[in-house]
Amino acid sequence: ADSPEKKKLIASEVQVFLQRGEELTILLEKKVPSYQRSSSFPSSASGLKSTINE
Repeated sequence: ADSPEKKKLIASEVQVFLQRGEELTILLEKKVPSYQRSSSFPSSASGLKSTINE
């Protein structure tokens, strides 16, 4: 089992990853409007987050 400290570290790394994902998503949506219509990608990092949590 992971220690609470390790779990906290992983959680913060996931938060940073999701934040970057959100920024990348916004950039992609500005450059490529068709990206939003692609059903194979979550519409945002929050969509990705809910996918991870399931």
